[in-house]
Amino acid sequence: MKLLRAILAFAIALLISSHANSGGVDWYYKSFSWNAFQAYFGGGPPASKLDYSRHLDAFLEQEKRDHTFNIQMTQREVELWQSFINRGLQYESLSRQDSRFADSVLSFVMSAELALDELDVEFETSPDYIHSGAFRHLSNTASTRGKALLGLFQFGRSYGSSRGRSVCNDRGVGWNCYGAYVLLSPKECSALADVLVSALHAPSFKESEFEENKYVTPLVQALIAAKNKRRGMYLYAGE
Repeated sequence: MKLLRAILAFAIALLISSHANSGGVDWYYKSFSWNAFQAYFGGGPPASKLDYSRHLDAFLEQEKRDHTFNIQMTQREVELWQSFINRGLQYESLSRQDSRFADSVLSFVMSAELALDELDVEFETSPDYIHSGAFRHLSNTASTRGKALLGLFQFGRSYGSSRGRSVCNDRGVGWNCYGAYVLLSPKECSALADVLVSALHAPSFKESEFEENKYVTPLVQALIAAKNKRRGMYLYAGE
């Protein structure tokens, strides 16, 4: 699928930063309007769905002229993306290939390039990433409740699902799945912040090989800010 390859390449480029972690992927994070996100993926009124569909059409027409992202979309791909807007994003009805495409669409929707001002996507802190090894280490010492939340970062979680994935949707292995993502509701932002605050005070946390306090504390701050503003959090794995 030409669009899938193009968007995946673009998404990977977005995830690259000056920081390099030889131990695996990093999880980057942004906050966004939870209500606007749900509206984009099937939850909006007919007028909003029409506006979003027209916005997508206009973006693709502009891309045909400018070739900024080298996207070439087939009619089936257009219809699939439009179905996400009109009927929602439901992974259980998708094939593995379409599931990967859906991941790429979601990544693109969360990028600045699509210019969806309604989603109000923004970085909350600097640094804006955490090592994958930190999540793995924390999950080993967390409470049962904490393990359930932190375990989502082993393989990521599909939007709309309450459980994490059991395999990488793209390349990689557990805790190092490239292109994996987790979307947190405002309530889940609060829950994960509580888990991480407890972990910061655990003796085993201080013995970790990673500089976890440097990266976990900003994430806690971002989660609390998202919760207080009733925003969601988009965490995604990349190099």
